[in-house]
Amino acid sequence: DTAWGRCRRVALFAVWAVVLGAMMAGTIARNQVWQDVIGLWTDVIVKSPMEPRGWNNRGKEYVTMGLSDETRRDEYLEKGMQDYKIAVGRAQHFVEVLNNLGNLYVELGQRQPALAYLTKAIELRKGMPIFCYNRAVAFEQFNDLESAIADYTHAITINDEFAGAYFNRGVVLGQIGETRRAIDDFSRVIALQSDNSAAYLNRGDAHMQLGQLNLALRDFDEVIRLDPDMEQAYYNRAGTYSQLGEAQQALQDYNRAIEIGDLDLAYYNRGNIYMNREDYVRAIEDFSKAIEKNPLNTGALNNRALCYMGVNDVDKAFADFDRAIKSDPKSAIVYVCRGNADRKSTRLNSSHW
Repeated sequence: DTAWGRCRRVALFAVWAVVLGAMMAGTIARNQVWQDVIGLWTDVIVKSPMEPRGWNNRGKEYVTMGLSDETRRDEYLEKGMQDYKIAVGRAQHFVEVLNNLGNLYVELGQRQPALAYLTKAIELRKGMPIFCYNRAVAFEQFNDLESAIADYTHAITINDEFAGAYFNRGVVLGQIGETRRAIDDFSRVIALQSDNSAAYLNRGDAHMQLGQLNLALRDFDEVIRLDPDMEQAYYNRAGTYSQLGEAQQALQDYNRAIEIGDLDLAYYNRGNIYMNREDYVRAIEDFSKAIEKNPLNTGALNNRALCYMGVNDVDKAFADFDRAIKSDPKSAIVYVCRGNADRKSTRLNSSHW
């Protein structure tokens, strides 16, 4: 498993979990706005306590605050839950609050009530693709990928221009190894939203998996054109250049990925380029940076050990081999490399003797 492959899967599996009623995290100023909105809906509730909309809307504000404030997350989510349940008690067929309750239970990791509320919303509004989409997100969260695909497909059947559903279905198809179908879905997203950099990025990742490197390069080039500061695009393009044997271009892209995002795997892979060039000092620096960011990076530990052997620093080399084995006792390559290093060190000692 190559370093770019691990990072590729992170990109491919990242889901746009855009649920109904979600909002961006706020600043201190926005917190004041939220408090004002809470006050607004509280006033509505006081004046019309039997009207469910006030309870639902105040609940949404509490949930938004909880998702943006980790220190008070539980407090605000509990308040949101209480308001939603009062709203449901006022109107059992109020689909928006059913949907919001389901989404909140997804956030809390509670499968049964999440799916129950989201399913009720779908039953009440069969023609609303967003409810199918949200249940698909829930199925995905609970690792029921086949059900997630079915719900994304249902949402697309209702609205064949639902870009988010195509995107997420493509993500899930990638997870189950249906790479060509994933490419079809990302292509559909691009047809609907030609400036969707995430779709180009994931389609490029999928092309990489199939060994379609020139197609992958084309997609990563487009991502960088659309978003010149997306470090993942430079990182993935560097991996593609490496597979094509274009080490210098790969090096330039790793440099840019590090400049933008300080990615540990970019240091690791750039270190590999330096190691292959026998530039052991620079390679050691990069592997050290990768290890600093991820002390359990077995590959970086093993390769730094090899570089230490390259500069005849045997003690540091074997210290790294030992750390690599402790990090991953089942890594056969580390034992092979350490065995080779042991024979080399024996020869060095014999020559000195």
